[in-house]
Amino acid sequence: MLRILLLFYFILFSNYVFSKEIPVIVISAGKTPQSYSSVGSQITVIDAETIENSSESFLTDLLNNEVQGMNIFSLGGRGTNTGIQMRGLPKRYSTIYIDGVKMYDPSTPDNSFYGEGLFKDSIDRIEILKGSQSSLYGNSAVGGTINIFTKKGRLGKHQDAAVRYGENNSQDIFYSIDGANEKQNYFVGFNYYKTDGISAMNNDSEKDPYENNSLTANYGYDISENNTIENYLTIKESYLKYDEPTNGRDDTKNSSQST
Repeated sequence: MLRILLLFYFILFSNYVFSKEIPVIVISAGKTPQSYSSVGSQITVIDAETIENSSESFLTDLLNNEVQGMNIFSLGGRGTNTGIQMRGLPKRYSTIYIDGVKMYDPSTPDNSFYGEGLFKDSIDRIEILKGSQSSLYGNSAVGGTINIFTKKGRLGKHQDAAVRYGENNSQDIFYSIDGANEKQNYFVGFNYYKTDGISAMNNDSEKDPYENNSLTANYGYDISENNTIENYLTIKESYLKYDEPTNGRDDTKNSSQST
């Protein structure tokens, strides 16, 4: 009888200890928070610590280094169209959401999304769902879905700054302010990036410079315990000089500027 009681006590004590030490991992695979163990898809989560410790400046470079089974391709140097492919399928079958909003390029016939110019500094968390997610995210999510969550304000008031230098005279400057109290939170992040660039052509050595100014901001206000207003804003202004693919043509005026 004593052995049975001791065994019963050990089981109860073990369950209590493990429930305290092992947290429940909650993700957003189904558009609402749910336990990691209840999701049928293969999931990769890039947390805030991994993002912060990365030496990369852009989201696509971070994904290329951290996620297996994903292909990041570019048409040239910095600033040129950069696509994301999952499971070997065309890029139109991989959907990208930022704070719940689907990203796509309305100028493309299939609404494909190009991820160039998205900085990683204002991102708090990334969830990658591999495999068909069409039942939840539409018929374009056959390859998978990438959910990106931007940073929110932390309790109190904070300022952060980072400066990075790289090859081809690349400069990346990041500055942010954020804060929160019992009712509201805010975050404002600014990136300035500039590089001399490279030539995407083999027949010349002319460099193609790229410059990017990006602002990311969000604000949240708790109306009640179960009701919250959240607003998100992203502004990007970029300039790119690109090569002329036709031999014999001058590319001194080939450039694009977008806002």
